Amino acid sequence: MDYLENVTVDELQEILAEVDEEKPVQRVLAGTAYKDGVEQHKIAERHDVHPNTVRNWLIRLERLE
Repeated sequence: MDYLENVTVDELQEILAEVDEEKPVQRVLAGTAYKDGVEQHKIAERHDVHPNTVRNWLIRLERLE
């Protein structure tokens, strides 16, 4: 399943500029990496989380549209 189809990298960068807590920053960085073509399991490794967590982050970011 593809995520963030209607969210641009620019929008994610705008969100990143507005957040300062660790978890929201991780979510936005994961979304940016995903938009850049990084696979979910690689993002999970980078953030030391389960791949399902990355999927949940992407779903959460989609709701911000």
